[in-house]
Amino acid sequence: MIEINGSDTDKMKKLLKYARRNLSPYIYFSDWDGRSAEMGLQIQEPIIDEEGGSTIRFLLLKRVGQIQFEEGNRINAPTRSEFERKVREQYMRIINHSHYALLPAIYDRVVRVPEVNLAMAPFRKILISLEEYGNISVDELQRELRLSTINRFSALLQELGFIEIKEGVISPGAKMKGLKAQSIDPPELYEKILSEVIQQRSKYLTEVSHLTMIIPYLRWSNAYYLPSYEAGRLVRMGKDYYINNYISYYRMPEKRIVFVNQIQRVLDAEILTREKDYFVGDEKIFDTYSKIADKEKILQPA
Repeated sequence: MIEINGSDTDKMKKLLKYARRNLSPYIYFSDWDGRSAEMGLQIQEPIIDEEGGSTIRFLLLKRVGQIQFEEGNRINAPTRSEFERKVREQYMRIINHSHYALLPAIYDRVVRVPEVNLAMAPFRKILISLEEYGNISVDELQRELRLSTINRFSALLQELGFIEIKEGVISPGAKMKGLKAQSIDPPELYEKILSEVIQQRSKYLTEVSHLTMIIPYLRWSNAYYLPSYEAGRLVRMGKDYYINNYISYYRMPEKRIVFVNQIQRVLDAEILTREKDYFVGDEKIFDTYSKIADKEKILQPA
């Protein structure tokens, strides 16, 4: 708390000076009513390209804290720890928003990953049975799957319109019939359906069905594609910079052996490729992601 006197203009200048001196020199005011201000923050992010040099990207975060005059022209401002927590929350909003933009661009790669493929086996058994017999009873499925598993996975397929369930009998739903009408071969048909399940219900799969193996693929992909999107091109990203991005984004403890194994899985899924000593993204993934990110305006302050 400090004493301040003067006109509204002087107050705003002194308030801003106080915020920049005590919290961050990159603070700006996104709103000012003559007595209080909503603070924003400009972040400078260096994007390091092993061959193309560095690019500085400026991000604007809004609503990182309020600062105001109280009685006697005393300044009431967040503590540094409160301010840092709010900045982190707003920055994570961008990272999480990027996840939603990125998932549709990589889900067709993720569904082919062996451990994901294995975890999605109950979906596949239901779909293959329908392909083979046209419809199947829940009782028949119980020879292969536990009833709780059938109920959980079939409910999700029904919710998404791929199957219908009436009187204990499962049959193709409108969306599955639509795909079959396109004369898609069964392996690709299952892949398309399972891909959409992952895309549309990733939160359900990770929180309810515990398909947590999807998360590392999404996070490591984001640690590459978000900086590339900020730079406006596929970056040739060195290993140390790539790992540091991941640690910075997700506040993960450094586990180099775990990290390099997770990165290898991303390479195996063809989400990234390795060239010499750096990583490069996929043009198709980048284009799809960029279009969604542009539409969703993931880098604009909300």
